[in-house]
Amino acid sequence: GTVNDLGSGAATGTAGTASNTAPAISHGAPAYSIPAGTSRIAGIVLPPNASSANNNFGEITSDRSISGRIFTDNNGDGAFNGSDAGVGSGAGGANNVPQTLTLTGNDLNGNPVSITTTTDASGQYSFTGVPPGTSYTVTCTTCAPPAGFINSTTPLAWPGSTGGTAGGSQAVPAITGIDLSGVKTTSVDNHFTKTLPGSLISGVVYFDPDNSGGVFTPDDQPVPGRTLELRDQVSNALIATTTTDASGAYSFAGLPAGSYRVVMPALPSGTTHGLTSAGTLAGAPNGTPTAPGVAPAAIASIVVAANQSTANHNFPLVSDIRIAGRVYEDRDFDGQFGGADVGLPGSTIGLVGTDAFGNAVTRYTTTDAGGQYSFTGLAPGNYTVRQTQPLGYTSVANTPGPVTGGSAGAVGALGGAV
Repeated sequence: GTVNDLGSGAATGTAGTASNTAPAISHGAPAYSIPAGTSRIAGIVLPPNASSANNNFGEITSDRSISGRIFTDNNGDGAFNGSDAGVGSGAGGANNVPQTLTLTGNDLNGNPVSITTTTDASGQYSFTGVPPGTSYTVTCTTCAPPAGFINSTTPLAWPGSTGGTAGGSQAVPAITGIDLSGVKTTSVDNHFTKTLPGSLISGVVYFDPDNSGGVFTPDDQPVPGRTLELRDQVSNALIATTTTDASGAYSFAGLPAGSYRVVMPALPSGTTHGLTSAGTLAGAPNGTPTAPGVAPAAIASIVVAANQSTANHNFPLVSDIRIAGRVYEDRDFDGQFGGADVGLPGSTIGLVGTDAFGNAVTRYTTTDAGGQYSFTGLAPGNYTVRQTQPLGYTSVANTPGPVTGGSAGAVGALGGAV
């Protein structure tokens, strides 16, 4: 703060000293106590006719949190999905193993912070009421794996949404450098995983409507029941085969260190290979995929050391299947677009159905300036196209279009909504 002379005499004063770590004090009768660590500005000297202004106390919220999960990671991708299961007190079967975690570090004022928690039956944990700080560490201090599993080694842990670095050891893994400063009030997905002994190679086979490749997203459609082969990179000898599960996922577990190749020997009818993914090991690319359109698709030179998990060796599938048409004003009432007819822009068109892999499909679009619409990148399947009736118009004709290699649709009732 500042000390101001009020204009009477030659009084001068001394500004105080701010502290967040001052010792406990008491004064007065009855005694008034200020606990240790309480924010204060001490030593303000006020001679006669002086004042001290702007002795301010700035605050930010301390209700910050760090959370994550400890779980058996069956496909080694660091995300809780598929057949993964939480580890903690009360968890099912062999996963009923208590897990204790400790949060340590210093807040923005240099005060030490130490909080301990445990995982619940789903493997989840959370530290709440954490003060702001730039570099916290979460350590899995009691971290025994379930029977048949080991603590993951590459990486030792999976830092969450506000960053950090995996560290510690296999027996006592940690995530360091978790940032809870500024607007970063919550750090989620700070995970510790248990994997099967030996190395693991995993991925997903999915239909990729937008041909974007990469990791499997909610917009993609899983392809179950597809066969994958694991071969030795040098000799090409067949080591194992597996099939994708209901979520399109596959894995080869319990592998010794070595160099491998994963092959998808056959395509579903009506599809081609999209952007096959190299995969990742501890966040770095691990493998060489074949080019789009090459069949059979393969990912070569997948290298693993002992007890490593490499994931996202994905096989996206694409097609050139499309459904298109037009919404128009049929001025000559002949049921065909032509002559003086004009397209109607902005009409909502919906597509629903089931693809050849059993996935429900729902999409929407609107007609362009010429009244045309199109749904592209469809998987083989059985679909229905529906229109929202344009205001001020009455339906007079629904016309099924020709189909190449499939069956034309049946005309439904006129009018209605998507």
